Amino acid sequence: MNLIGRKSEFDRLRRAYEQCAKRRGAVVTLAGPVASGRTVLLGEFSDYAATSGATVLSASGSLMERDHPLAVFRQFFQVPGVDAEAAGRVGWMLDNWTFARGPSVLDPGPAGSIPPGMLQGLCAVILTLAGRAPVVLCVDDAHHADPQTLDLLLYLVRRIRSAPVLVVLTERESAVPVNPEFGAELACQPHHEHVRLEPLSPESVSEAVAARHGEGAARRLTRDMHDLSGGNPLLVGALLDDYEEAARRDPAAPPERPVAGAAFHRALRSRAYRLGRPAGGAEGDAASEREPGRLLAGLLGEGTQAAARAVQALGALTAGSRAASGPGREAGAAEPLRRLRAIRPGEVAVPANTVLCTSRGTSAAPPLRGLVRKDDTDLLLPEAGKVPHVAVPGPLRSGTAARYVKYLSWHGREEEALGSLRRLEEAGHTPGTDRNGAVQAARDWVAFWYPDLRAEVASHARTDAAHGRVTTSRRAVDAASGWKVLSALMADGDGEQAVARAEAVLESCPMGTGALETLITALSTLIYADRADRAARWCEPLLEQTTIHCSPSWQGMFAAVRAETAIRLGKPHMAEECVRAAITHIRLESWGVAIGVPFATMVTAKVAMGKYEDAARYLAVPVPDAMFRTPAGLHYLHARGAYHLACGRHETALADFERCGALMAAWGIDHPGLVPWRVGAGRANLAMGRTTAARALADEQLLRLPPGSFRTRGLALRLRAAVVSAPERPALLEKAAEILRVAGDRFELAHTLADLSAAHHDLGDTALGRAVEHRALRIARACRAEPLRESLSRTLLSAGQAGGGPGLGNGAMVGARGIRAGAGTPDLSDAERRVAALAAQGFTNRQISTKLYITVSTVEQHLTRIYRKLGVSRRIDLANLEADLAG
Repeated sequence: MNLIGRKSEFDRLRRAYEQCAKRRGAVVTLAGPVASGRTVLLGEFSDYAATSGATVLSASGSLMERDHPLAVFRQFFQVPGVDAEAAGRVGWMLDNWTFARGPSVLDPGPAGSIPPGMLQGLCAVILTLAGRAPVVLCVDDAHHADPQTLDLLLYLVRRIRSAPVLVVLTERESAVPVNPEFGAELACQPHHEHVRLEPLSPESVSEAVAARHGEGAARRLTRDMHDLSGGNPLLVGALLDDYEEAARRDPAAPPERPVAGAAFHRALRSRAYRLGRPAGGAEGDAASEREPGRLLAGLLGEGTQAAARAVQALGALTAGSRAASGPGREAGAAEPLRRLRAIRPGEVAVPANTVLCTSRGTSAAPPLRGLVRKDDTDLLLPEAGKVPHVAVPGPLRSGTAARYVKYLSWHGREEEALGSLRRLEEAGHTPGTDRNGAVQAARDWVAFWYPDLRAEVASHARTDAAHGRVTTSRRAVDAASGWKVLSALMADGDGEQAVARAEAVLESCPMGTGALETLITALSTLIYADRADRAARWCEPLLEQTTIHCSPSWQGMFAAVRAETAIRLGKPHMAEECVRAAITHIRLESWGVAIGVPFATMVTAKVAMGKYEDAARYLAVPVPDAMFRTPAGLHYLHARGAYHLACGRHETALADFERCGALMAAWGIDHPGLVPWRVGAGRANLAMGRTTAARALADEQLLRLPPGSFRTRGLALRLRAAVVSAPERPALLEKAAEILRVAGDRFELAHTLADLSAAHHDLGDTALGRAVEHRALRIARACRAEPLRESLSRTLLSAGQAGGGPGLGNGAMVGARGIRAGAGTPDLSDAERRVAALAAQGFTNRQISTKLYITVSTVEQHLTRIYRKLGVSRRIDLANLEADLAG
């Protein structure tokens, strides 16, 4: 079929290549469901690039080779005609690395990571080739590529902005990323373009039919062929093959309608296998019977209309009929959906709801209605563009319509959500139609996520009550209980009572239908009541149950909650891991406005561990504008403010913290457990020397704290201690440290103890200051607070060298004049050690950058950290350390 239906996508690739030829590098991702034509389009483009004079290096990912490090990258240099010198150099580097690593090179994770020098060397080969002619790297099925190749591609992508290099990737849209950060990393690159391959339109199908069988056949076959295939290129091609075979058998009387023959069924099996569930083989006929469900799994990812058509077409197949008419095909559509539910439980609810709306009034509606999951989260997670803009979907029950209200608000369409809610109520759902509390839960949902709409939502609730539409059944109480305790906390700030209520909900709410919303809101109540320690205790058993019994959406939500508890307990490394899990189970675009919560947690964790460049990459990923109208936006703004503060951009940080405060005041939810914005604003003012403003913010925070706000009280006391006189400081810091110890926030505890140590030193109590300093250092190491650990290590090393106290022992002290015997070079990374060794030998920054294949700016950044860690201030001082650096 070549480029039929894909001309616009090809043109985007062609334009990217034209820019590449002008030394403007780019990355293009071709994304689409299974068998959407990604590979064909990539092949056509690679041929075009080759004939245009480019060096084309092609590779493809494979699930079977995913555990083989750099397997995909090796393919680039194993194609015929590739530059022999470049291939030899790459082969030498890869073989030496494999030999040096031994069997451990096959281990997943950090053990199989690529050394920095090798990253630089491999990328240098690509850039050297680009110096002769534009280079186009084509990776098919990148979602199956090994993690090391993905890391290498990201390393290269960040270095091709002004190089004639074009990277083209294809990925299956429904696949879970093999590297949770890969998509986020690409998305934040300004020269990255995402191209989605849509199903073929009826016009494109008509063009394909006409190209093979003439205009007359196109007029007869197009509509049915498009309906049967859902616009999927693989199935369209198979139907054309079957029609050609039927016409060949009887040239005088070609079929009047499409024929679903052997080719079509082979395409079904191929599609089922590529969806991850091989059909056939040992399972025989039983597997064949499941093919419609698997095909539907793929088609449901391709849009509302395609899903509706697929239900009808596959219903006919399930009923054993190839006829394109008759009521049996619509009723039969329920069976593929039931089978699909068992195969891919996390990918059904929205498409099922959507098909339900589009098939309203047909015989398909009753069986489909029973298949709609009542798990609200499954309704929310798919992309916004894949659910029709339907306010209230016809005569559906209030529970189904209420889920659409939640969906719209989740994806930033709050005005539509409010209008749908209003029309739902105006439609006059009669008493008894909201037995499960779905409409009231939708009101609570919209009111929480969009606080500025709370008054309007409440007015609807009062109107509903006046008409006698509010029920008091046990199920309604259970459904609303999670929202009730969270709303009560935001309204009155009584943390102790909120904790008791939330734990009562968690004890009484069983895992099952409709439970996720209640459990998440109850856990959030514990977190916002400053009892992250209790939330963490509840998360463990709940997360274990979701792992065993629930869909990926449940696991993703609980992982995000667990990440938030971890960051508030001073465990940034655990928070980092949990956010990775959350965005693995739930794709980034599926988080809607809630993306601000996991992103904020990740940024906070990265800042705590000193990974400022990583934090910046997450902040560079586009987020919905509507997010800033929700509590998730408060999390995001507070985390961004902390990042700016750590990077020394104090005014920018203060603006973010103050924006948090303004929004919370306007929304009437100025609760410190949500985000302690006054503490952040006070720290920013303090960094700028505005002690009066910092003191006022600390005092205001302490006055506004409700009972039980342990963690926030500790943070505010630490801020207050920074603006009082030296004699008053230790008492406040000791109180803050004890509060933070009880609250469980080890990160903030370490910082508070570091302040306490400095306060003791200021008062001349060196021994006590040193003892507290050692305690702070131990905690900083345990929670991986690298900036604080480095600062405390330098202080203790300097004090030990001066003879003032025990130091760190073992002679591990670095000063301006050198290193004591046997000390080595503490805390230098491998990259820093290489830069320091070359600098000690007298090489200039530019010479070092050339030798190590890094930029001059990177060399300068390494040297800044090296000087700080070693306690030196001049390049000449490194010459005294040359022997230690070389070791």
